[in-house]
Amino acid sequence: NQINIKGKGRDAKESHLITDTTKEALKRWVKFAGLESGWLFPSPINQGEPITERSIRKTFTHPKYGLFSKAGVDCRSVHGFRHFNVTETLNAFNGDLHRTMKRARIKAVQTVQSYDDRRTSKQDVRKIESHFDEIIN
Repeated sequence: NQINIKGKGRDAKESHLITDTTKEALKRWVKFAGLESGWLFPSPINQGEPITERSIRKTFTHPKYGLFSKAGVDCRSVHGFRHFNVTETLNAFNGDLHRTMKRARIKAVQTVQSYDDRRTSKQDVRKIESHFDEIIN
């Protein structure tokens, strides 16, 4: 299961693996939206154009109606969701920086290392807190 993505600041589309759940959700979206070709998320105002960045932010990050809050993901920005996603990918790949870079389409290993450093620090804090909880109880 793959999807082609043309990322921000990139000219060529790249193939990206998706889960069966994501594939089914996209199929349902295409059917619901009546899409036959063109943009996956077209502008409701400007026919033939993609949805605007402002609309994307509102759709995903609105505190009450946004998709992030509905999904139980605590992100206040689209970029914050990227942080969340990269951190969860590092967790899923047991800290494998190169697999995470490939999946997140990040070119600089230093970028992923910064996510990993924060992830590891949080895990260490949780371990320390658990240890003190055990001592206290």
